[in-house]
Amino acid sequence: MFAASSALAFIEAARQQQTPVLGVDSFVVTDTSTQPLMEHTLDLSVSGPTDTWSEARRFVEERQDLGFMFEIVV
Repeated sequence: MFAASSALAFIEAARQQQTPVLGVDSFVVTDTSTQPLMEHTLDLSVSGPTDTWSEARRFVEERQDLGFMFEIVV
């Protein structure tokens, strides 16, 4: 899992390697728990846009100030 800035860097690295992003999952992580947020999930694996990197970047940027951690699926 990545903080927003690291998630954005990972997405850019995937773009440079032409590795599609298949999805982004958001989590709230505390000292005692990890809570997935189903309402903050992006699935690009089925009929997603051809530029999955821009869509994944937009998704993370919209949530970067909410304190989420992100899992990027490639």
